[in-house]
Amino acid sequence: MNKLIIAITIALSSAFSMPLQAKAPTKVVFAKGSYCGSFTGNVRHGRTFRLGLLANQDFIITNTGDGQINVASVKGPNGIIRGSRIGNAKGYYISKSGPHDILIYANSNHSSIEFCAYSR
Repeated sequence: MNKLIIAITIALSSAFSMPLQAKAPTKVVFAKGSYCGSFTGNVRHGRTFRLGLLANQDFIITNTGDGQINVASVKGPNGIIRGSRIGNAKGYYISKSGPHDILIYANSNHSSIEFCAYSR
């Protein structure tokens, strides 16, 4: 009986201690010679995008679709980056090179988003 209780306890504790597997970020790659990349699809329930950005760049996220998007966060190698609204877009200054994760939500099942990075 004690062995059964121990086995159940171990099974339950390992089941509840395993981390949930998050969906891998969607990689955004700029075409050769281009300063921009884009995504069209569903971000209603949130989607994380990953871009490799360089230091000293202005990074612009533009909603090019009909619905509304919310850029929930932009996280770089140094942590969260604060941005500013520029009309239908949000702008960020990138101070350190590396992977940057952008979490975006939308109010519809179909969104179009453009990501651009310009050297200063």
